[in-house]
Amino acid sequence: MKIICQSTASGKLDKDGTALAAKGVENVILKFTNCGLADFMSCQSGTTKGEIASTELEGNLVYASKAMKEVLLELHPMKKGAAVMAFECGWRVGEGAATVVVKEGNKGGGNCIFSKITPVDVVSSEGKSIYKASETEAGRQIPQTDETLKPAKCNLEERVSGGEPEWVAINQEATLKWEEATEIFA
Repeated sequence: MKIICQSTASGKLDKDGTALAAKGVENVILKFTNCGLADFMSCQSGTTKGEIASTELEGNLVYASKAMKEVLLELHPMKKGAAVMAFECGWRVGEGAATVVVKEGNKGGGNCIFSKITPVDVVSSEGKSIYKASETEAGRQIPQTDETLKPAKCNLEERVSGGEPEWVAINQEATLKWEEATEIFA
């Protein structure tokens, strides 16, 4: 199933402790709007037609490759065991619509996703977050691991109306706007 949407995200830097350094994010909500399978079929997670929102997510900055200075943001649900997102798709939501739950599954996945973060080693008030799906393996997220995670475990599954699990991936390029100039050290 391929769902096409526009997207935004919100959240805050996780600055626990006394240091000003942020090593992750928290309270992140991925919001997808104008979502649908076709002109006549929409998808939604709440009361707004065509809008899908994730649960609250959090995560840490990790390396895809420290040597290559490639930094990833790993996101997972703040509430242990929660789905990353759940929504319905149909002609009339609630009336025979398909229910889709995106979370950790049993096909070797994990309850997380990675996005590549740029720029690094530069002070900037904005950056880019890129989630990419494999072009050769349906539902595989790229990257789906960091330097230390072996075997690769950061890949989501979806179940449509309780059916068999299928891998799911997100294609998204988002602009990150920081409240203040920020530098991501690689």
